[in-house]
Amino acid sequence: MEKDNLPDDEHDNEDEVGKDSEEFHGDITEEEIENAEEIFSYIIDKFPDSKNYLTAREMLILTRQEMVKQNFPVDTTAIRELVKDYQLLIDQLGLNTYTLNAYREKALLHAFYLNEPEIAVDILQQIISYPQVKPDLQAQAKLDLGDIYIILEQPWESTLLYYQVEKSHKNDELGDPLVAKEHILEFNWAKASEIDLIKDCCLRINDFMQGMFRGVGIKLVDFKLEFGRANIDGKKEILLADEISPDTCRLWDVVSEKKLDKDRFRKDLGNIIQAYQEVARRLGIIHEEANISEVKFGKPQAVNLKKK
Repeated sequence: MEKDNLPDDEHDNEDEVGKDSEEFHGDITEEEIENAEEIFSYIIDKFPDSKNYLTAREMLILTRQEMVKQNFPVDTTAIRELVKDYQLLIDQLGLNTYTLNAYREKALLHAFYLNEPEIAVDILQQIISYPQVKPDLQAQAKLDLGDIYIILEQPWESTLLYYQVEKSHKNDELGDPLVAKEHILEFNWAKASEIDLIKDCCLRINDFMQGMFRGVGIKLVDFKLEFGRANIDGKKEILLADEISPDTCRLWDVVSEKKLDKDRFRKDLGNIIQAYQEVARRLGIIHEEANISEVKFGKPQAVNLKKK
């Protein structure tokens, strides 16, 4: 039975709450965990009528969850206390868009810490089929469920779920399948701290590029960045290794929404060079009167640098 016991002013903040809780996980110190627990406990104790009260309730459980996971082997008694906390939160607030993420966290504890995958399967199926579930949370629940089906030796069920997420999130002939943060961590492709670094870098670049292109009348629809890892002075560092061009961005004219990017080639719109030149002109890379139809490179010649 669906219930919704949220205060009226809390509904306006549902998306932000879910986003905060999803981004809480990562490499954090014990001191940071203790400080977070103290802050959330203070809000719960002193401001029970505040619209932040419900957020603090969920975040306090997540904080304690992170503290439990810091210890190895993990204390299963402590995990069961966390499960009770999540269930109490859901019982008090009802199953709704606000509590679905907490319900997912509860499912993951059942599956991966208490060896109770069947309970997790039931919870995740409820989340996936919930009428108002957000698309990203639904996709994440499908990926979680796919992982659990692998544990239960049901690979075909997993494949179906993974395919559904791929198909609904990104196509391009399925050449760029969705990879969630949990997959990156599970396969040890990057650490949580490295993922956070990459994310922060992307957000900063996005802020800069949005302003740069908006200033010349171009809408930055999306772009891609590629990162790698290099050994620098004996230490592995994350490096940004990519270009900024109409080949890596989707760029539209602000007024006409004319495409000035790789879609002119991919969708056979024609005038590819002219569109790229238009972007270069607006950014001041080439002269306003330039008309470059083809760039020809001569034979490379060695340059002898002699010290004077």
